[in-house]
Parts: sequence; structure tokens; C-alpha cells
Amino acid sequence: MNRFSLTKSCLVAAAPCVVATSAFAELATFNFTLDQYAGEARWGILDAASATVAYSAFAQGMYVGSSLLVGSPAVNPITSGSSVVGLTVDISMDLPAGDYLMILIDTFGDGWTNGGVSFSDNAVGDTISFPGGSQVAGTFTVVPAPASLALLGLAGLTRRRRS
Repeated sequence: MNRFSLTKSCLVAAAPCVVATSAFAELATFNFTLDQYAGEARWGILDAASATVAYSAFAQGMYVGSSLLVGSPAVNPITSGSSVVGLTVDISMDLPAGDYLMILIDTFGDGWTNGGVSFSDNAVGDTISFPGGSQVAGTFTVVPAPASLALLGLAGLTRRRRS
């Protein structure tokens, strides 16, 4: 479980931004698969109250960071023969446990071809495919890590036997 605070303001729409946060968070990883036009790709996360939690973009095939980012994203090319036909980008960030909406956007309007996003670590949800169009959305849930359950008092359910 991590603690963080919001320190970045959202002044430039193209810049990555965190709008709302919580004092306690879990590690959530998003596994993006993009087509060769990664500069057209945008994404956003809304919480259960429809408040924007985070949003960002990919630029010139590279990820533009978010202030919730944990470590460096893994960016790997997808090749077909000697041509690069897309990218995979794994992004991890801290989010409070709860339900979220992930929105994927393609500014050209042709989708991310065979791309989309899948979830791992404490983020659980069905893969969101984005074969065409300008926008697609899907839901995911951030679940508490096992250590978080111990902090909630569930670890005290077992007792040591006195000898």
C-alpha cells in the first residue's frame, strides 16, 4: 500500500495529468497494445463517481508519463518481418481500490487496429479491444492487495495457541 498526494496541476490538455487521488492506493498495471500510429492514442480513467482520475497520451510512439506512474513503462515494438507494426506499453500506477472506467481514444478515428488494453497486478477486468472507431470504453476493478487485508483487521482472525 502506498501513500501519495496530488501535486501536479492540469494546465495543458495534452499533458498527462492526475485529477483526483486517495491517500491509500494499490498497484494497477495496464498493458496497452497500440498500432503503428501511437501518436493518435489517448486514454483516460474515471472513478465510480465519474471523476477523472488520470489521463494521458502516447507521442511519437513513446508514452508521455503520468504523475501516478510507478517506475518506467516497458515499451516494446511489435514487428512483422522487418517492419514495426505497433507497440506494447505496460504502465503501472497507484490507484485506490474500487471500480473504474477506462476510455481509449484514437484521434484519427480508425481505432488501434488489433490493439486495446488488458489489466494485471491489482487491476482486474476483461480486455478492452479497440479494432476501429474514435473511442471505446470498458470497466475494471482495483482490488486490495493481500497486505491491505491484514491492515483491515482480517489478519487477526487467527490466534496463536497458548502452551
